[in-house]
Amino acid sequence: EAAIARLRAAAAAAAAMPLSISIYCYEYGNAYWGQWGPTSEGGMGGSEEAVLYLSQQLALMGHYVVVYADPPDRDRAQSTPEGVVWRHHSQFDQEQGVDVFISWRYGLSMQLGNTSKRRYLWLQDLVGKESLPPPGTVAIENILVLGEFHQQDVSRSLQAVGWSAAKASSLPYIMPNAAVDARILPFMEGSNDGLQFVYGSSPIRGLEQILTVWPSIRQALSETETGRGAQGATLSVYYGFPPKVAEQLRRSM
Repeated sequence: EAAIARLRAAAAAAAAMPLSISIYCYEYGNAYWGQWGPTSEGGMGGSEEAVLYLSQQLALMGHYVVVYADPPDRDRAQSTPEGVVWRHHSQFDQEQGVDVFISWRYGLSMQLGNTSKRRYLWLQDLVGKESLPPPGTVAIENILVLGEFHQQDVSRSLQAVGWSAAKASSLPYIMPNAAVDARILPFMEGSNDGLQFVYGSSPIRGLEQILTVWPSIRQALSETETGRGAQGATLSVYYGFPPKVAEQLRRSM
């Protein structure tokens, strides 16, 4: 109830001063999921879902939101029920500034937002210093990161490309995760079973390591006071493997 109240208060404030927001999602040939958008039938990754759900919530708050990506043809230039417009990334006009420009995943795209009032880099992964803009090259409000470890890693990389220690520590801003979709709520109910484990990311991000140590984990669990023993411990792996993802994984593993 408290979270809903905060959302309603934010929506009321936004209604008084709606913003034009562009989320730019071109991936320079590195896309895992190919075409993705509000009606994607082949699924999408968590980083892509973050764009989908955040854009919906911003639109519901009264803002004018356009996502520039590579959506299916049926999604292009169509306004979703929430009011989000999806367009191909090639249609972005960098000369026409907006109130808020968000570059998704790639620092290289930040230069496209130089005519906008506020510019954010929204990172979804750990990135090397070569992926971050040096000081003086682009105007940047904040770098949106996913947690404290992410924040510290980005801060070190910023210093490596020339940002001052003070600026490198203030630019990365932790943007917390959220669950607002009713389809997610059933998974949040019930007791937390300490013997059920889930791996839910790309296999290249640690599945091999988890499988390597899994026997040791099960053995340790068998020695706890649960009384269920190692046979009760399970590891479930959740991820989509459409052709584009399989191709990317073959390149990396």
